[in-house]
Amino acid sequence: PVRSKGGLKGRLCVFKPDVRDDLQRVVGPAEVVIYELTSDGDGLQAQDRARSSVASGQVAELMWNSTGSALIAHCQTEVDESGQSYYGGSKLVLLSSDGEYHKDLMEGEDGIPLTSGTAVQAVAWSPTRDEFILIHGFQPSQASLFAWDEHAKKVTLVKVLLEKAHRNTIRFNHFGSLVCLAGFGNLAGQVDFFGRAEEGDDEKCDFVRISNCVANCTVSAEWAPDGRHFLTSVLAPRMRVDNGAFIWHALTGTKVAGRDFEELLDAQWRPEPLESLTFLDLGADEIELASKDLANTASTTGGTEKKQAYRPPKARGEGSSTVAAMMRGEVAAPEEDRRRRQPRRVKEEEPNASPRRDEPPWAHAQQERERSQREQAASGLPDAALSPAERALQAQAKQQFQQQQPNPRQDRERSIRDPAASLEGERGAPSPDRAAKQQQQQQQQAYSERERQWLQAQVRAQEQQAQLAHQQQQAQREQQQREQQQREQLLQQQQQRAAQQREARSMALHTQMLREQYEQQQAPSSRPPPPSEVPPSQQANAIQVAEAARLAAAAGYPGSPQRVLTAQQQQQQAQQAAYGRQAAAMAGQQ
Repeated sequence: PVRSKGGLKGRLCVFKPDVRDDLQRVVGPAEVVIYELTSDGDGLQAQDRARSSVASGQVAELMWNSTGSALIAHCQTEVDESGQSYYGGSKLVLLSSDGEYHKDLMEGEDGIPLTSGTAVQAVAWSPTRDEFILIHGFQPSQASLFAWDEHAKKVTLVKVLLEKAHRNTIRFNHFGSLVCLAGFGNLAGQVDFFGRAEEGDDEKCDFVRISNCVANCTVSAEWAPDGRHFLTSVLAPRMRVDNGAFIWHALTGTKVAGRDFEELLDAQWRPEPLESLTFLDLGADEIELASKDLANTASTTGGTEKKQAYRPPKARGEGSSTVAAMMRGEVAAPEEDRRRRQPRRVKEEEPNASPRRDEPPWAHAQQERERSQREQAASGLPDAALSPAERALQAQAKQQFQQQQPNPRQDRERSIRDPAASLEGERGAPSPDRAAKQQQQQQQQAYSERERQWLQAQVRAQEQQAQLAHQQQQAQREQQQREQQQREQLLQQQQQRAAQQREARSMALHTQMLREQYEQQQAPSSRPPPPSEVPPSQQANAIQVAEAARLAAAAGYPGSPQRVLTAQQQQQQAQQAAYGRQAAAMAGQQ
């Protein structure tokens, strides 16, 4: 980007990454080199004009200013050797085109404060002037405006645009009169618009804040050709939801248009030629008016609200904490508070609960005996305190209870004495435990039967599926066989047609050769007049040779036309020899 001066054609900047060993340790620094391209009689020549060493750098972003007098190299590494940043290290070098000035902007000298850290969030030159904006430091970062003086060979800090803000994006319009500082990507999407202030001196470098807005989840952003409107887009696949394109008016910070999409991949303005005069730059009065409107709006709303520490909704009451007041009993807990402890529900037991399935039949009777003993002990009345009548009734009830309980020994003796009677007794009067056991067995049998039926249905369904799959495979094989037969028939027909064509060509060739031979025989010759007729033996020989050639051509043997030509030559030689003998005989007679 330079004016042609004599043989100077342009300047070229090259970045050479650092040298590392097998353990990724730096053993050689990186370099930024500027070459001047000149033209002479020998062609294009490259001359080394500026060179600057960088301690470490694997990749770099090279940015020229509008006049081509200075260059900013943003060198980055994948790993920060100091351990301060998870996203790698950054180096920012400013280098003049003639090599007289080179400076590491991250050193913090020459009036460049780097109190917020050495991480570089973004840097960009103005498209029309020798000034650039740098966003540096860890979030919240600092945005500063710098100016480059080509004659004094010096870079100076002009103004701090934002002291502490979450910003990582810089966008100048193509006039250089407006700039957007935004926090996109993984930030909240806050946007600030600044306008270039000009107070009678066009060379003065100053920007003032004119408006702000919020564009959440923005992926792509660019200025319109008129330099007044700003386009933000939420694109896929970075964002799978809330895709859309929105247009903002930079002077007021309001959204003037927008449209949502189910899936949006890209959005761009239609380009305008650089020499076009369709759109003109903003005037200084417009920027000044927008700045005053922003100041009036801020004063009306009470300025920027001071940020406070987060407090949960239950703890935002006046004075002490609401939770502490509820714990002290000063404030009643809300009725719909689900965190309040609910009373325990006691499950009521059934009076005559049946034994569990996994409990043996005799466990229920044992539990009943233990319960009666506990009730008797809890009553506090010993056997001596009862009257004789009460003791008799208690003994009788105990005897009846014992008789009702099963006695394995008596049952075994009874079955030995009278097996039929014991069997009938068991059949006639089954005990409650046995009835429950029989009912449980019946339920298990019914469950087993249902499970067996379900398994059978599953097996039948699998067999049907297998049979259907077998039928489909059989149909596919038959279809493949039919297609193979059709292909073989088609190939055979093609071979037959080819053989017929070859035979036809051979017959046509043979016919043409015979016609030419006949024409040669009928044509007048300068030789002595032949005899009136050829001997019959030679005619037969020539016919046999011609027939053999025709048969060979019809059979398609290789070289059959050559054989026909050989037979024809032999016939001509035989005729010439016969003519010679006849001429010699006639000369001898004379």
